[in-house]
Amino acid sequence: MVRMQKPLVIANWKMQLAPQESEMLASAVVAEAVTVADAVEMVLCPSFTSLGVVSEVLMGTSVALGAQDVFPVSHGALTGMVGFDELRALHVSYILVGHSERRRVLGETDEEIAKKFHGAIAAGFIPVLCVGETVEEKAGGEREVVLTRQLGILADLSDDTKAAISIAYEPVWAIGTGLACSPEEAAEVHQWIRKTVVQYVSADRLCVLYGGSVDEKNAASFAGEDVIDGVLVGGASLRKEAFLAIAAAFAKVKKAVA
Repeated sequence: MVRMQKPLVIANWKMQLAPQESEMLASAVVAEAVTVADAVEMVLCPSFTSLGVVSEVLMGTSVALGAQDVFPVSHGALTGMVGFDELRALHVSYILVGHSERRRVLGETDEEIAKKFHGAIAAGFIPVLCVGETVEEKAGGEREVVLTRQLGILADLSDDTKAAISIAYEPVWAIGTGLACSPEEAAEVHQWIRKTVVQYVSADRLCVLYGGSVDEKNAASFAGEDVIDGVLVGGASLRKEAFLAIAAAFAKVKKAVA
């Protein structure tokens, strides 16, 4: 699998929507996604309880389905967990791995995240590795130290790995706060990530996204940065008009500079 040429725009609905609400929003997005389908890869990541109904809505459309997490085994006697086989049966393509909320709230370690990341690749999924620093780490000048550690799990990729690798830079201090990183700062970090990751992954298989208070008002400014391949959208993705406007912004800007 080679690097995705289209901008990647992912909606992370977290645990905000019940199945019926998720089905309605997915249907609304699909109905209008045709306007940008040729220029943008769109992915919806509903909660586990909504994956089934959203999968049915997305079947045969240009919009892909993503999971917000996974337990890194195919199946087993593990109460409350969801494994690769279950996600595959629902036609999931993408899996978010290492989101900051899981790192901070649930205490996920780099070792646990690495198992999910490598397990997802081996199982045929596209993992989206989330990395980013807290406000304290940023203030202490530790951004690069933190990102280097988080990206270190890529060192275990085998030389013959052909999977597409997606990395979402989501500065923790900008998630859900309305304090989005400036496009210039985000681009600088993305460029650093690319230079760091090139020792593990060839550039043609790498997709680097920005995540953190992205909305329809600032999407075009992020799309205008060459090193930003797309976005991971939280709160704004719960509004159909906002999410489609974000996708349209990337479709327009990236097409213009192609």
